[in-house]
Amino acid sequence: MTTIQGPTYHPIYDPAASVLRVRGLGAHQPGGGIDLDVCQGEVVVVLGLPTSGKRDLIDVAAGRLALPSGAAKLPESVAVLDAAGTAEQAASDLAGALASRAELIVATEPYRTLDALSQRNYHRQLRAAAAQQGVSVLFATNDVLEAIGLADRIVVLVGQRVFRDVVVRRPGHDVAETAYTYLHALLLSDLGTGPVAVA
Repeated sequence: MTTIQGPTYHPIYDPAASVLRVRGLGAHQPGGGIDLDVCQGEVVVVLGLPTSGKRDLIDVAAGRLALPSGAAKLPESVAVLDAAGTAEQAASDLAGALASRAELIVATEPYRTLDALSQRNYHRQLRAAAAQQGVSVLFATNDVLEAIGLADRIVVLVGQRVFRDVVVRRPGHDVAETAYTYLHALLLSDLGTGPVAVA
C-alpha cells in the first residue's frame, strides 16, 4: 500500500551517506560496542532494556555525551524531543523541532503518556518530515508496537551491542500484516518478554 505521495527522500541504508554515525559505544574490548548509522530521511527506532546502552546512544546523538575523536559523527543541527506531559506540549515540541530545520531529531519516548490516537498522529508527522524534508529521526522506545508503527529500521540493543538491525519498511510502503505479526513476536523475543517467533 502506497503511503507517501510526491517527491520523497529515500533512505539508502549506506553508511557512507550517514547523517549520524556512532562507533564502539560502550566497548570493553576492541571491535565491541554499539555501531550505528542513520541516513538522511531515515526513521530508526531503538529498542533495548535499561542496561543495553540505549540511553548512552541517545545522549551521544543528542550531543550530551562525548565520545573519543573519530568515534562519532554528528550533524550540525539536532533537535531533541523528550517525554511530553500533554498532547499540547507534544504538538508544541514537535512543531519547534520541525521549524528548526534540524538534520536529526532525537526522541526519547516523547509520546508515552499520550493516548494511542495522539501517538499515531505524531508518528505520521515524523514520518512525513522524514519523507518530504529529509529529516533523520532516531527514536528510543520500550514499546514494540510503537516501534513497528513508526520505523524504517528497528535496532535492538542487548548488552552494549547491536543484537538485531532490521528494515521494517521501504519508502512508500507499509508493513504487511503477516510480516507485522512475525516481527512483533521476534522483537518481543529479542527483549526477553515474549515467545520465540517461528517462521
